[in-house]
Amino acid sequence: STELEILLNHDPTGPVFQHGERMHLNRLKLAIKYRQKKFVAHPNVQQLLASIWYEGLPGFRQMNMILQGLEVCRIGLLFPFFSLAYIICPWIGFSLKLRKPFIKFICTSASYFTFLFLLILASQRIEVVIAEWFQNEKLKEWLSHDVTVKRGSTPTMVEWAILAWVAGLIWSEIKQLWDVGLRDYIADMWNVVDFVTNSLYVATIALRLVAYYKM
Repeated sequence: STELEILLNHDPTGPVFQHGERMHLNRLKLAIKYRQKKFVAHPNVQQLLASIWYEGLPGFRQMNMILQGLEVCRIGLLFPFFSLAYIICPWIGFSLKLRKPFIKFICTSASYFTFLFLLILASQRIEVVIAEWFQNEKLKEWLSHDVTVKRGSTPTMVEWAILAWVAGLIWSEIKQLWDVGLRDYIADMWNVVDFVTNSLYVATIALRLVAYYKM
């Protein structure tokens, strides 16, 4: 396994990979790029990838489906704490868990589902529903004269949260573009889809700002 790690992480322009270092899998990425299917699908390579994928969750693969589902839900609910801890103190042990591939995947998925939920709340005018539930007259008045009438109304709390998520999605794409380069970025059609989606988000925000300043 150690020899396999050295082989898959070999970088001819950098130092020799040492066991215990963070794996960048340069040779494996090169094999994927040149479509070396036999090399990538080799059982030893797949076994190493599986061990990397589930790193940070010992015994996860031995759990039954119910316990695995509960563990996934637990990590998904903790994604705000993982994210804040990684931003504020990225060097502590709790924050470093977010670098584990499977944990990162769960947190990213939970974040995206939260973003979709916020979009649903915004489209359904959840503020109007809350005002009706709590019979808040001031909130009703603000909604009737601003949010539900004006095309360029001030953002609600849900819309501010959506704006924060959109900024995070754009920043993530910028980082990916910086890491892989323009040619490799465009070569993956999923990146093109993400770029178009983010462009539509930005266009929506820009039109909202124009409407706000022209009221």
